[in-house]
Amino acid sequence: MFLILFFFTGFTIIAFISFLDDIYSLPSRYRLIFQFCGILLLLCQVYYSSPYSYWLFFFLSILSVGIVNAYNFMDGINGITGIYSLILIICLSYVNNFITTFIEEDFIITIILSVSVFLFFNFRKKAICFGGDVGSVGIAFLLVFFTGQLINTTYDWKYLFFFSIYGLDTIYTILFRLSKKQNIFEAHKLHFFQILVYQTGFSHLQVAAGYAISQLLLNIWIINYSASNPLFYLPILFLLVIMHFIRKKQGLAITIK
Repeated sequence: MFLILFFFTGFTIIAFISFLDDIYSLPSRYRLIFQFCGILLLLCQVYYSSPYSYWLFFFLSILSVGIVNAYNFMDGINGITGIYSLILIICLSYVNNFITTFIEEDFIITIILSVSVFLFFNFRKKAICFGGDVGSVGIAFLLVFFTGQLINTTYDWKYLFFFSIYGLDTIYTILFRLSKKQNIFEAHKLHFFQILVYQTGFSHLQVAAGYAISQLLLNIWIINYSASNPLFYLPILFLLVIMHFIRKKQGLAITIK
């Protein structure tokens, strides 16, 4: 019971600062301080009795905050965060039921139902409900928690690749902007999903569904193959090549405002 308080306190902290950011647009340094506090509490619960070193704990805190912010960055078109999250949660539920139990299934089902209700209002050409920072950061926090529980149970780090599509898009975009000497904290439209919508002409829902389906297929591969097999990384490399090819084809030497 004591450890459960770590999770709920961390979730409350990170949701509260995100809610304030939706209202007042807080400076990034303030958001990061609260996010690290929330993530540290989450990690204290997940890895409380684990044999991991403090250095690894430090690395995980940075990685987790990165995932949470990547989720926030990617929440830019109708339906994408909801349907992508639903796919991740369903995959985690499958692992929980058929491979190894790492958390109470009722908790996962509750989140699946919540995201499904949100999608009913958000996965539309003209959405009538939006998650905002508090929604995207909140669901990211939950997914980091579930994945952390899974990794702590199986000692298999391959499940981090459940975030591959968002991760590839975010990391590639950051590197691209750094190569152009841009401020990576300023607003932009250089994410791959934004290129598909604003340059290639796909609709919000088509891109959102494409991201979700791609991650689903990749998750099936991740679940069935070992990370020690070099072929495990082949689909991820393939996706990266496609992303790079489309960016080059769209002539992204010019920054989109």
